[in-house]
Amino acid sequence: MKINVLFLINLGLVVFFSIGAAYFTLLPMVMLDASPDRVVSAATQNFPMIGLWLIYFANIVFLPLNLKRQTKKLKIVYVAFLLGITVFVVIILSPPIRL
Repeated sequence: MKINVLFLINLGLVVFFSIGAAYFTLLPMVMLDASPDRVVSAATQNFPMIGLWLIYFANIVFLPLNLKRQTKKLKIVYVAFLLGITVFVVIILSPPIRL
């Protein structure tokens, strides 16, 4: 069985960011008894964290693209679904625009 190196690198990044996301969101709730709204605001209200979330979602989106090309239609549907979720999450997490 031949394993794609790009798939392994991308999978490693997704696992790393998943552990980091769990650490920064679940640990304050459990250890510091913080409310969920404070944890979500701390994880989404600054630009570096928004950038990390975007990198995380981009890695998830491109994860199936590194697989073999046998299930191309399924990959296209999967990527379209994840891009829609990513755009939705970015709109939800972005700060309101003040005019």
